[in-house]
Amino acid sequence: MREHSIHRRRYTLLHTLLAILLSLNLAYAQIERRTVAPDPIKQYSDQVLIGIDLIYNLEFAKAEKIFGEIRNKDPKSPVGYFFLGNDAMVENYARYG
Repeated sequence: MREHSIHRRRYTLLHTLLAILLSLNLAYAQIERRTVAPDPIKQYSDQVLIGIDLIYNLEFAKAEKIFGEIRNKDPKSPVGYFFLGNDAMVENYARYG
């Protein structure tokens, strides 16, 4: 029963993260049409994917470190803050349901 619960949570977490990524992608697509500034998510895409994988595997501290590095490299970019917030949200959901 516990194993089923873990799989259900992982399934829910994965779908939540995918929905967030899709929303973020759509938001950036609208922003990109209005400006010629480079897309910040592309700059950090490898790190973001690693961080998301860590969240999926419930390794929240490691994911937080990666997203914190993104935030520290470019404090004006929303990417680091966005994924740090998602990390905290998913961690709380995983702990407290």
